[in-house]
Amino acid sequence: MSVWRRTVAQLTYSYDVGVWGEPGHFVARGLQASARIGGWNRGVFLRNASVDSSLPSTYLFAQARARAVADRSDPESWMVSAVVYAVDGSETPANARAEIMRRGSATALAEVEFVADAARAGKLQADADQFYNGRRAETPWITDAAYAGDFAAAQWAQDLSGSFGVFPINLLKREYPPFLHMFAALKPPPGWPSASLVLANPTPIKDRFELFSVGARENEVDVTEDALLGRREALCTVRIGSKDEIDAEKLS
Repeated sequence: MSVWRRTVAQLTYSYDVGVWGEPGHFVARGLQASARIGGWNRGVFLRNASVDSSLPSTYLFAQARARAVADRSDPESWMVSAVVYAVDGSETPANARAEIMRRGSATALAEVEFVADAARAGKLQADADQFYNGRRAETPWITDAAYAGDFAAAQWAQDLSGSFGVFPINLLKREYPPFLHMFAALKPPPGWPSASLVLANPTPIKDRFELFSVGARENEVDVTEDALLGRREALCTVRIGSKDEIDAEKLS
């Protein structure tokens, strides 16, 4: 068979990887990849061989956002953040990629983390689940997408330009360089961008962050590089603190 007519199902899946993610999307599992999972906007196809899987498709496509290494002396300590899509195994790889580009990020299953093997994924998933379960009672606005109660105990942000005012937020700090922190508006103010991802870059002033939106067709790594090199204008600069701290700052 011509290589140009080969389907996704007919690719060779010779690289084992582990994947973990936010509870409710993926559980720790092993997958097989068609190529080594890298960073910097590289994409690979994946095969899920688990017969009891809750995933909606046997074949997946992972679009890498960024790669990080925890320990330079350990070549297996890498982690890749990627957006995952379900694909049809009967399509050619080129057609499957084109369909993802045509339909956009709205069809993504989740953003997950890939590591070198399923054992590492299992440990990281267990740690994440423990952390998630511990926060469920304390921070229901983070763990419940339909939460409509009081955000008084949440973190709050004050837009120093005045464009977006004051609003409750969640700031997820990420320690793997070159990842910037992830920022989410719990109650988006009027005019807030509909970007799938907003990044927060710490400034030299404590508790102040520059925010950068990542568009649906943009790559997190490119936006991060532009932000760090001053080639991209920030969406805004915010001060983050408790609601009482933010209210006190407004009155000062």
